[in-house]
Amino acid sequence: MGVLVFGDIMLDKYIDGTVTRISPEAPVPVVQVKNIYREIGGCGNVSNGVQTLQVNNELVALIGKDEHGKELRAILKEKKINARLMEQALPTVTKIRIVSNKHQLLRYDYEEVAEPAKIIQDKIKKIIAQSTASVAIISDYGKGACTAELCSFIITSFNKRKKVVLVDPKTKDWTKYKGAYLISPNFTEFCEAVGTTLKNEDEVIATEAKKLMEKYQIDNILVTRSSKGMSLINKQKVLHIPANAKEVYDVTGAGDTVIATIAAMLSKKKTLEEAVLLANKAAAIAIAHFGTYAVSKKELFSS
Repeated sequence: MGVLVFGDIMLDKYIDGTVTRISPEAPVPVVQVKNIYREIGGCGNVSNGVQTLQVNNELVALIGKDEHGKELRAILKEKKINARLMEQALPTVTKIRIVSNKHQLLRYDYEEVAEPAKIIQDKIKKIIAQSTASVAIISDYGKGACTAELCSFIITSFNKRKKVVLVDPKTKDWTKYKGAYLISPNFTEFCEAVGTTLKNEDEVIATEAKKLMEKYQIDNILVTRSSKGMSLINKQKVLHIPANAKEVYDVTGAGDTVIATIAAMLSKKKTLEEAVLLANKAAAIAIAHFGTYAVSKKELFSS
């Protein structure tokens, strides 16, 4: 039982310091480094979100044969996340942020987007086929892991076992997510899937979501709409949930928090509506913190 998480894993590294002067070499701030800290991003952040809600989960992801990959392994071990990591001949996706006083000054990335080799995809399929999880998450960041073949295999495999698959999408064409139980795009991603810019209004969201549901045979669509909250659409009802945030500090990883919370709650036999309401609360907690933040079970269920 529990949750299976598959997708694009990343290393988020922060170089934090103070700025007191401009460089004499070029008109740029000089950061005096005070601290360097690391977090797991992408599907790793989703897995961590499930873990901090005290729900068992298995993380399946790809890393490179490099120092950043070693750092990710160390963090996952420290957090006691059950990770099945496969090495490939590409760099570990890494985002390095230079920050001062909680403000990001610069970010530089290591990444090469490419589909994993067939031998690696076959290994992933074997893990999926043997999984006993009741819920699967496809956390697609568009970095290459979530191929059409693997997404289709996960959805078909879980559907056959009467288990559910949740998708955090990162593509305009949702064909590879066909048959998923729930897809959770933010408003921008939703507009891209529809194929045009929309008004962020309840009726517009509901109408277009129903078209996408029919086109891709999706049971539920949850659109996260920033200050306008969330909208859950399925064949039975449309539920518009107001935003719960009292303070917005950093929206990094908010989508990860939402899908991790829904998956964790569904695995605990909550209804989808109950799970979405709790996810809305979890997102409000997460965006009140700087950087990626995993909401604890205690925080989520406190009054």
